[in-house]
Amino acid sequence: MGLGTWFETLKLILFEMNEAFRRMKPTGGHLVPILFFLSCSTIFWTYNLVLQAGMGALQAGGGGDDEFVWEMLSMAFGMGILCLLMPIFCYLGAALLHGCLYLVGGANLGFETTLRVMAYSLGGMCIVAMVPCVGSCVFFVWGIACLANALMEAQRCTTGQGIGAVALMIVVLVGSAFVLVVGALALNSLNAFQN
Repeated sequence: MGLGTWFETLKLILFEMNEAFRRMKPTGGHLVPILFFLSCSTIFWTYNLVLQAGMGALQAGGGGDDEFVWEMLSMAFGMGILCLLMPIFCYLGAALLHGCLYLVGGANLGFETTLRVMAYSLGGMCIVAMVPCVGSCVFFVWGIACLANALMEAQRCTTGQGIGAVALMIVVLVGSAFVLVVGALALNSLNAFQN
């Protein structure tokens, strides 16, 4: 995927979402969508690193603070590790979304189509999340709409099935996070009780 194609894909996803996923090939390999997602997420994390570095430099007052330098290096290392893990997260998210789509009866095409939807949608969402002040809110709301619309166009499912699959995925993710938090608190309480 060349730079011109990358920008055209991003423009289509951001401004003509339905047309982008209507034109998307349901098959054709995993590499191009994953590379699109990886490039967008790398831009997002680099933006955040630069933003944090700028804020840290302002707080440090421009002095040569060694602690600040080590914080930035550790953030850069963490960002690099995170960028390497992003394709795995994309595959896991696509598997969960495809399973939810299957449960609501909308999985008309294979997993590869759902993976392509997830990769292109998440890539666009990463760029949207960089909007100052409101990016996180827009990321969440626009992301839900993008995933639901993309599923309707790419998987040829109904509106209810697309929205239902995305809503079910959110319920599963929030429920899993809740179970993890409650489990961690229970283990912490048990550990404190034993001491």
